[in-house]
Amino acid sequence: MQLSYALPFGLAVVVEILQANLPQYAVSHLFDPATLAIFAVGCLQIPLVDFAASPTSDVMMVKMQERLAEGRTRAVLDIWHDTTWKLALLFVPLTAFVMADAREIIVLLYTPRYLASVPIFLMWSVTILLTILQVDGVLRVFAETRLLLILNLMRLAIIGGLLKFALSEFHLVGGAMVTVAATLLFKAVGLIRFKRLMQIGVSELLPWRALGGLFVAAGSGVVAVLVVKEEVHLPSLPLIALTGIVFTVIYVTLTWSLGLLKANERLAIVGWLRRARLVTEA
Repeated sequence: MQLSYALPFGLAVVVEILQANLPQYAVSHLFDPATLAIFAVGCLQIPLVDFAASPTSDVMMVKMQERLAEGRTRAVLDIWHDTTWKLALLFVPLTAFVMADAREIIVLLYTPRYLASVPIFLMWSVTILLTILQVDGVLRVFAETRLLLILNLMRLAIIGGLLKFALSEFHLVGGAMVTVAATLLFKAVGLIRFKRLMQIGVSELLPWRALGGLFVAAGSGVVAVLVVKEEVHLPSLPLIALTGIVFTVIYVTLTWSLGLLKANERLAIVGWLRRARLVTEA
């Protein structure tokens, strides 16, 4: 029984590593080192993403397994909604902000010589948004490791099959585009399987209204950032700091005023503001 779970999961991890590195290998094979450097910079990994997503997914899986053992299947859906919401609360604004300030971030970290990496970074940033949907963790909870292996093989096949075409048609952006498309399909199929396992409708699959509110708040923040960048001309670091403050104020204000935040989240924000004020006064 354990082997039937562990073997497909182990293979799925191996395939996931292969598909994650395949675009880099392909670009390295087809282009010169300077072009590879541009592509690698565009595929910038933000440490906060994995730092937040991995432990959150682990906690989700433990809670789900406990509820399933208790026979409380409905509680599994509540845990899924709560996990998705918490990750969305962080990753929706993060994605929006890094896309709005993509040029400044690349210039600050890698100098203007890597401006060609900006379009790649814009496309690659969509993967942050997709991290909200921790469907691989859900499949593991329901012991669907064979499906997880199949989905990873599917993702590898899509990337391997379309990568050369995408690179020839869309240049380096195509490499990121294929990865995003394969990941999106992976998440979609995983969601469909979860929907069937839980025997729920599409309306119950995700906290749609709350997520929609987050996108409105984040989108409003992006508009404000673009206006500031049009009116204010500063070096990359101070401009990122300024637009970050503007974005955060608008995002927090709208999520608060739209009633999107839960009671404990409101208390956490109030506590953080009080501590920040005490530090400032001291």
